[in-house]
Amino acid sequence: MIRTTSRAVDEHEEMSNRGIHMIIDGHTHISTDKPTAKSASILLESMREAGVVKSVVLPIPGKVSNKAISGLCSAHLDKLIGFGWGNPNEGARGAKKTLCELETLSLQGLKLHPRIQGFDFKDRHVIEFFKELDKHKELVIIMDCWFSDKDDAACKEMMNFVASMKKTKIILAHAGGFQYNKIIPFASKKNIFLDISYTLHAFEKHSKIDNLKGFMVSLKKIPSSKIIFGSDFPECDILESIKLSKKWLMSGGFDSEELDRIYVKNIKRVLDIR
Repeated sequence: MIRTTSRAVDEHEEMSNRGIHMIIDGHTHISTDKPTAKSASILLESMREAGVVKSVVLPIPGKVSNKAISGLCSAHLDKLIGFGWGNPNEGARGAKKTLCELETLSLQGLKLHPRIQGFDFKDRHVIEFFKELDKHKELVIIMDCWFSDKDDAACKEMMNFVASMKKTKIILAHAGGFQYNKIIPFASKKNIFLDISYTLHAFEKHSKIDNLKGFMVSLKKIPSSKIIFGSDFPECDILESIKLSKKWLMSGGFDSEELDRIYVKNIKRVLDIR
């Protein structure tokens, strides 16, 4: 029997009243300090409690193998959508190897993390890696895009590079963090999207209310079709992420149709989920 808490029931009813009858979490991870099976069971239970029907499961590059992600998601095809990772420092050959691995393991996209992986967007091999990927318009890359308020140079460098990509669909995770006002406008580009995972939590946790208000004003300036809900589980609780994002999205003037896009329709369209 599926256990559903009273707080989840109340939240589901309220979301339903807002016209949102399904939620997909576009940004989750399996924990690297627990066995894969145990981590999967915790994620699935958190999804059930929050009323989330599917989650995108992202690797932390270098911490979880593509094979482990594939095995986990293959065991729960109706619930979990797996992404893999590759090494941009390996150039065009590395990109071809990564694309082959994604196909072989039935992974739906690529997660890259410039800070953790330590790659330089000016490096020749990195440029070749992305140039090879950009030949494939079906590919989806989720790129870590959390910046502090002191990361102006790194932010500018990444976004100049990302803006040069023509075919690949790119989801900018965390919508820029403290550099949101520089990152969010890039979502006006046809192939660029934002996920709003973690940032709302970070701003509220550290009493950055002015940042929260500014963040919502910036989000409202782009089409709601470019915004994707994500929790960043297990860093952030899924149900709490839903409640927090809904509170701020509603206060920011997003209506029920826009919320429906953000919580389910946009990620379904980007990943071609039926």
